[in-house]
Amino acid sequence: MLTVGVPVFNAERFLERCLTHLCAEDLDYKIVISDNASTDRTAEIAQAFARVDGRIHYIRHENNLGAWGNFQFLLDNATTELFAWRAYDDLSSPDYFKSLAAALEDRPQFHLAVGSLAYEDEQGSPPAPQRVPALLPEDPAQRRATLLRIAEVTWIYAVFRRHELCRRYAAARQAYEYVWSFDPLVILPFVLEASIVTEPDVTFTQYVCGGSAARYRPKGVIACSRLVSQFCRHGFSIADELSVSPTERLRLYADVIRYTNKYGLKFSRIAKRALLWPYYRLANQL
Repeated sequence: MLTVGVPVFNAERFLERCLTHLCAEDLDYKIVISDNASTDRTAEIAQAFARVDGRIHYIRHENNLGAWGNFQFLLDNATTELFAWRAYDDLSSPDYFKSLAAALEDRPQFHLAVGSLAYEDEQGSPPAPQRVPALLPEDPAQRRATLLRIAEVTWIYAVFRRHELCRRYAAARQAYEYVWSFDPLVILPFVLEASIVTEPDVTFTQYVCGGSAARYRPKGVIACSRLVSQFCRHGFSIADELSVSPTERLRLYADVIRYTNKYGLKFSRIAKRALLWPYYRLANQL
């Protein structure tokens, strides 16, 4: 029914906590740990859990596949109807996967089930929780507008119909060369087709670490513009696929542009770097 893929690399700090929470779920699902050639106690911890819980399957790669490769490996090798990734330092409330899987089973027209969002900050000052609405509008346009407003990058760790995720993930990889904002690009088609169902009573908790993902963000004006161009172009191709009239296509194009500015790269950032090009040039930040 459901596979939860856990990509790990040197995960000894949080892996035991992660697996304890996953094993506590009252659900007959597969938990697949893909170890990206760890050099710490990751293998020891994972194998200990696998010995006592038959739902856990541990796979070790002798060579590091890279983060993208490890995520891709888990998706490509899953065989169940539903699939989810789980970062080893994140948590979820009891029956999180059970509730989201049930939501998709009851609604075959939807392809992604998401819960509410909370944060765990190692500095002790997490952002405010985000509770998803219990009901979304029935009208597709209104539903899409609501989803565009509430969408979260962390929905990449929710529960997908695997065949739809495989299709959308492969298309995004082919169209987009960046790590920065790749996750929201994968989520975009599910938002545009309004095929998302919400379950507010279960919560995904993201661990906010001290490291910054900003190292993946392009800095130069040309690179930033190229990222936005690729993000929008892929979004427009999804809009072309979904639209049934020229008017709807224009509305979807506008939605893609707003989504890109929010989740891809802010247009004001590119404009600022273009206007202050001499400063960034002198500061060697291009």
